[in-house]
Amino acid sequence: MKPIFKVAAASFLCLAPNFAVAQARLPNSIFWDGFNEAWFGDNYGNWLASNPVYNQSSQYTDVVYSFQRNMIAGMSNANSRAKIVRVWLFPALQGIQSPVLPQTPHIADYSPTYHGLTPDFLKNLTTFIARTKKKGLSAYLTLWNCGDARQVIGYAPLQTFFSNLFLNRNGEFDNFKNYVLRPLLTTLNQIRANDLPGDPTPAIYALDMCNEIDTALNYFPNGWAGARAFLANYSAFVRSISPWLPVTSSVSSPYGVQEITFGLLSGIGLTIYDDHNYSDTGTYSGQSALCQKVRSDKAQIILGEFAQRSSIYSDSLQATVAANYLYGAKSTCFSSALAWKFESTNQPWFTYLKTDGTCCRPAYSVIQSFGTSP
Repeated sequence: MKPIFKVAAASFLCLAPNFAVAQARLPNSIFWDGFNEAWFGDNYGNWLASNPVYNQSSQYTDVVYSFQRNMIAGMSNANSRAKIVRVWLFPALQGIQSPVLPQTPHIADYSPTYHGLTPDFLKNLTTFIARTKKKGLSAYLTLWNCGDARQVIGYAPLQTFFSNLFLNRNGEFDNFKNYVLRPLLTTLNQIRANDLPGDPTPAIYALDMCNEIDTALNYFPNGWAGARAFLANYSAFVRSISPWLPVTSSVSSPYGVQEITFGLLSGIGLTIYDDHNYSDTGTYSGQSALCQKVRSDKAQIILGEFAQRSSIYSDSLQATVAANYLYGAKSTCFSSALAWKFESTNQPWFTYLKTDGTCCRPAYSVIQSFGTSP
């Protein structure tokens, strides 16, 4: 259980800058749904770019390119009506210029052009976003997976890297902002400039700064107070370069609903909230209070991940869970909801593909029924 309930939430709110919510808004005025495909196939740490930290070459090759094309085609099929695909950009430090393990990773400014990014990162990302847009999908981009920071506790080199990043030790977070985030946001600005006015499917949907920030609270000596200050700094930098871009930091099941409702994400410059929720019923308590808080903050909220909690492969369970989550989201205050995960090889109970890899299990038609008409 996370330490969030040990202290009244109000005590956190004075410990970080209290930003007014920026005006960046999600592009959809009606409910959209879609899929998570955080990484493609088994290529967790190099699906998009090379990974110097683990000394891995990029798997963004013709083989993965073809596989990825098939996955995107399945998600964007006119009958599915999905509008969003969510991906992770730096899982396992993919695309980050850094010394190789077992040296302690740190973001290195190796190039006057790419700075702290590998030379293939921005090129491949631009190609990927162009492909998703061509298929009618808007890309929801997640930077770090905070779950990575939790998984490496006990492995000193990576644990030190994430500690330095979160707490700006040795200027690591400043390096991230200047050598990684700045060139990335500049590229996103250029991609966005190519959208036509009133484009029904903009190339970029939103930005999640850190997937499930609440999984990394142990890195902050004062818990949520430190995490809020970190996110306030983070979101202010994003807004300074890309004020058009809706920005958030997602929170995890089962406490994300309460974390948002208690105001732990309020007043730190986030323009949207993103809750991840897993249950075998597709329902959860506290939805009315959650929506009341979202409206009070004049914010928007998305259900960035939803799926069953148990590891049972069951078409009926998956379809029921999807239907209940989508109904609950669409009929209340949510702007969109994204199923986890369109394709999953190592956790097959999540996948929307059949056991032979073809499309699709019955829950796919549930996505269709709640989606936006082409």
